Order: sequence, then structure tokens, then C-alpha cells
Amino acid sequence: MSQKKHNIEDLNSIYENTVTNTKEVYAEQRSNSMLVAGNHYSGKRTNNWDRIRDMNNVPAEQKLRITKNHIRKISKTYINNLISCSPSVKVIPRDEKSNQSRKSAELNDAVWQNGSENLEMPIKTLNLATDYIEIGEVAVKCFWNPQAGKVVSYNQAVDGEGNPQFDEQGQPVQGTPNYEGRLEIEHILTTNLGLESNCNTFEESDVVWIRKMISIDKVKELVGNDPAKLKMIQEDKKDATMIFDPVAADYTSVKNQTMLIEYYFRPCQIYPNGYYYITTRMGILFEGELPFGVFPIEYVGFDKIQGNPRHRSIIKQLRPYQLEINRTASKIAEHQITSDDKLLMQSGTKVSSGSALAGIRVVEYSGNAPQYLDGRSGAQYLDYLAAQIEEMYQVAGISEDMEMKPVQGADPMGLLFRSVKDQKKFVIYIEKFEHFLKRICKLYLRLAKHYLDEQTLIPLIGKSEYVNIPEFKTTEDIDTTIKVIPMVDDINTMWGKWLSINHMIQYSSAQLGKEDIARIARNMPFGNFEESFSDIMLDYDLAENFMLAIERGEQPQPSQADNKEYMIKKLQNRIRAADFSLLNPQIQQYYLTVSEQYMQMSAQEKLEIQRAQSGFIPTTGPLVRTDLKTEVPNASGGMKTVSKSFPIDALAWLEKQMEAQGVSLETLQNLDQSSQAGIANKVNQGSAGGNLPPVMPEQPIWPTLPNSMRKPLPTQ
Repeated sequence: MSQKKHNIEDLNSIYENTVTNTKEVYAEQRSNSMLVAGNHYSGKRTNNWDRIRDMNNVPAEQKLRITKNHIRKISKTYINNLISCSPSVKVIPRDEKSNQSRKSAELNDAVWQNGSENLEMPIKTLNLATDYIEIGEVAVKCFWNPQAGKVVSYNQAVDGEGNPQFDEQGQPVQGTPNYEGRLEIEHILTTNLGLESNCNTFEESDVVWIRKMISIDKVKELVGNDPAKLKMIQEDKKDATMIFDPVAADYTSVKNQTMLIEYYFRPCQIYPNGYYYITTRMGILFEGELPFGVFPIEYVGFDKIQGNPRHRSIIKQLRPYQLEINRTASKIAEHQITSDDKLLMQSGTKVSSGSALAGIRVVEYSGNAPQYLDGRSGAQYLDYLAAQIEEMYQVAGISEDMEMKPVQGADPMGLLFRSVKDQKKFVIYIEKFEHFLKRICKLYLRLAKHYLDEQTLIPLIGKSEYVNIPEFKTTEDIDTTIKVIPMVDDINTMWGKWLSINHMIQYSSAQLGKEDIARIARNMPFGNFEESFSDIMLDYDLAENFMLAIERGEQPQPSQADNKEYMIKKLQNRIRAADFSLLNPQIQQYYLTVSEQYMQMSAQEKLEIQRAQSGFIPTTGPLVRTDLKTEVPNASGGMKTVSKSFPIDALAWLEKQMEAQGVSLETLQNLDQSSQAGIANKVNQGSAGGNLPPVMPEQPIWPTLPNSMRKPLPTQ
């Protein structure tokens, strides 16, 4: 690679070299598509088909071409097993003990799930899996499409010289629309994908190109009124051969289209941020650095071709068997259709044609009756045909009648075992495809944090998560902060997780708090419980967001509306965490400060309730005599002992006070000992006649943090 920008001659040379060296791969991929579609015989016969014709004496006009398409059945079995194991992905925290990692994963997953829905990823995943199995390779490109989404405004129309246009009333003439834009995932047919010929893997290819046929009018719209670029656009009849229709088993004729080639160079010494070119054969239309230095293409192959970055399909191994099956089936049909019957007659016997009845041949004879011997029906080929079919399925690693259907009335654990046993046969190829889906998700999220603004993100993550947008925007590296796992719909995970969670809740629900149960339900592998459990999870979410803000260097303030005991518990747990000492000292101090504030607020609240309640003892209701004795003066001047009487409402109030005291004590007992002691001490201080110290005023922290602690939003 030269130490300069590439010109059109350099790029055309890269393209032609790849096409020449990958010619056989492209031909095989097109042939695979034809075989799956059932087009096993074509005008463009290979030597194999010519060999089959030359092996017998049947004239071409009498030759039958029977197709028993087992390749399609096998490929669909592979695809069904693949899809059942890898329908989608979910973002989870790499470090589940880290508040920041959990929140980053939650926000990234919300963005990805919304994008998946808008892009119809289940359908796209099915198409990707189909190419992976049938063609042997699959690729996608993730990019920002500024011409997608809703129309947000219109440009003013201009004339041929670029002057703005107005109507008769002097109002601007509406021109081209402006769209809100959208991140898209484009499925790339690998017959239109090129890699460097001298590399061994996709990752080692410094440049990857994609070719596509596009309307000339569309290209002209993209380049605008640039006369130099308009000269580079013309209809190329040669390029029309790039449009291949596997069903028709031929190339589709196109009109008014030209071929665009997109070249993507990975970040390297020459192009530190990567580089792209969009060209025709005649010139470069667009070029520039890769947006945010992100390489936009992901790729995976089925079976590696040694010494080559390209891959082959399972169909490569099945092709010879399919050939023999078709040949044998055709031979059987030929024997059945072409007459091979024999008529044995003794000397002197005369035979002649008689009248014919519908479906019956009539023969007249004199002398001894002739004897008919049936010809061969092709039954002699049946054993060979069955053997070829059996061996074909053995090579594919499946049985002919293999189905992924649950057995009625089967034990759930038995189904789990069966599913795991069956899918071991596909584990290598399933894992490769799963990693491919993971990389697509990561690529999408890397670009999303740059392209999606706050107004776009709020509907995706929810208004309550507005304060945590910096956690999404400043995720430095998805690989080191979060990971992506397949959300498998198959019984070996879906049912397995459900059974495990159900078992756990059944035996431990008495020891779980409402927040714990709701969190488990939220993270179950199916269902959307966000709205159902939003109230239950409110305290948990507020506490998590509060601590995340502290660790971002912000200074959230305690609120009287907060659940103070819960906040104290969460803050104290964070203070006792092993990594707390690694935080910036000022952040550590603020944790201690806000924990103290919540303790003060809790103690103050309890003291005020006590004081209020102590001043309003009811005195209404009839008097009730009690066992409490007291001495009172008698008429003679001495003392006598009498039973005390109290209003019934006062006694009822006392009973409620004791119950409330018990609840408060139970709440305190759920906190750790240091928190209990802190609150009790402050309550005692207030009860002794003193006032609690005022809540500490806001202490600015952010300005004093070092640069390493700050997390500014990335520039757009």
C-alpha cells in the first residue's frame, strides 16, 4: 500500500485483483443458492452434469432430470436449529457488583432493544442465518443514514445556477426534504463483498469493498450539481451481471443503473482513523475518514477455506451426494417410462394388434399364447439411492426425520436434556453465529453513543433515566464495560432459567424483600415487567441513580420525600464495598456526608412524630377503671388507695403508640448496627431537649476533581 491517498486507478486495481482471485468462491456461492432453490440443472452445465449425460445411451430429448432436493431440507434444518438458539442478544453488566456497570448495561440494552425493534432484527437475523448456512458467508454494514426516518423540514428549492426559487406570492418553493436520520444495519450479499487476496482472515484484510447496483437517478441526487461527478455516472451494461437471481438461476437484466463500489480501510498508520471511498469505475464520488474511527462491517463464515480468508457452506460437502441422488432418481424414472418389456413367443405363433380399450393394450394371437416379461422398473437402484441419502445426512450430522419439537407430556427436565443433546451437533456453528450477533450489537452501540442526541435517547431509555444519559454517552469501551450474551429462546435456556427462578422464589420468597422479587422478575428471560413493577422498584432506581451521580462527580441532594432508611442501607453498603477505597477521596467524603444527612433526616422525622404525638393525647370517651392503684386523700384527712380511671380514647391511643414503636424498631433492626446506632443517638439527643444539628449545606466537589475523574460527553 502506497504512502499516499488512493486514486481511482489504485482502487480499480484492488477491485479487479480481488474479483480475479475470488472468482471460484463467487461461482460456488451462486451455485449454492441455485441448489437450495431447486435449480440443479441449468443451461450452464458443469463437467459433472456432462459426465452424467455421457454415462448412458439415452438421447437428450428422452433424458429425464429428476430433483430430490435434500440439500434444501438439510439447510433448513440447520437454519431452524441456528435460529432457535440465537434469536437476539441482550446487554448485561460485565461487573454486576458495580453500579456504573449495571447502569451502563441497562441503558445500552434499552437503546439496542429499541433499535432491534425498529430494524426488525428477528427477520433480519433469519436472513443472516440463511446466508450463513446456504451461501457459507454473511456480512452486515452498520451506518448512519441521514435520509431515513421522519421528515423534519424542507430545503428551499434552487434553480440550475443555485439561486433560491420563489412562487408567484413570493413564498419560498419547497425543495428536498431533511430527515431525522437513523442508524441502519445493512445485510450484504457476500457475492458482492471483496477482501484482500493476500490475507488469511477477514480481520487481517486492510480494506474491504462492497459493490452494489444503484439507480443512476439516485446517484445523481446524491452528488447534486457537481458536473465533474456527473461525468463519472453512466449506465454500465457489464455491471448488470452483478444482479444474480438464484431462483431464476440466471443474471437479471437491469436498466438505468450503475455500479457503486464502497471501499473501507481499517485504521492503520496511513489512515489513523480509517478511511472510505465511494466510487464508480470512472472516478471517486465521496471520500473521508471513517466516522469516529469505527470500522462499519462485520462478517462471519461457516467453514474456513485454508489459505484463504473466505468460507464455504455445508453444501460443499453435500453436493456430490445430491448429484448421485438426482442421477439415481432420474435413472429410476427413465426405466419406468421407457419401455423395456419383453414378449416371448414360440415358433409359429402369430401376433397382431387388436382393438384398443381405454388404458388397455389388446393383442391378437394364433397358436401358443405369447408370454410377457415385465422390464426393469428401476427397483435395482433403490438400495443405492437409500444408501446415498443416508450417507448424505450422516455427513451433515443430522437424521432425515430430525425435528426440534417438544414431546407432549414430557418432563421439563427431560426436554432440557434432549435439547442440549441435539444441539451439541451444531455447537461450533452456533457459537460462531452468536459471536457474529454480539459484534453487530457492539458495533451498533458504538455508533449510537455518537449519533443519538438527548432528544432521541429520552424516548428509548425513559424520562426517569434522563440524568443517566452521561453514563451511556461516556461508555468508553463496550468490550471492557459490558458484554453481550445471546437471549436464547430454546428450552435449554428459556425453560431452564424459568424453572430455576421459579424454584428459588418458591423456597426463598419469605426472605426476599419486594424490591428483590421485582428485580428478579425484571431480569427474567421473557416478558416486560417494567410498567408492572415500576412502583416497587422506585426506591431501588432512585438510590442507584443517586449513587451514580455521586461517582460522576455530581452532588445530588437528599430529599425529604426519599425513603430514608432504604437510602441509608444502600449508601452504607456502598461505603463498606471493597472498591470504595479506590474512589476519589472527595467522593468518599461525600458518601459519608450524604449518609449522615439521611441519618439526621430520619432521626429528625422520628423525633418530630414523637413530639407531635406526645402533645395530643385524646381525653374523650367514657372512663375505664384500670388495675393501676394510687393514693388519694380521704375525708378524715388520711390517705386511701383507689383504682385509676382513664378515658377509653386515651387507652386506644396508647395501644397505637406501642404498635408504631414496634414497627419503628423493626425498621431500625433491618439496618446495619452502625446505622442503627447513628439514628438512635440522634433521636436521644433530640429527646434530651437539644436540637439535632442542621443538615450540612451543599459542598462543591466537581470543580476540585482531577481531570481523570471527569467524564465529558464526546463531541459530535
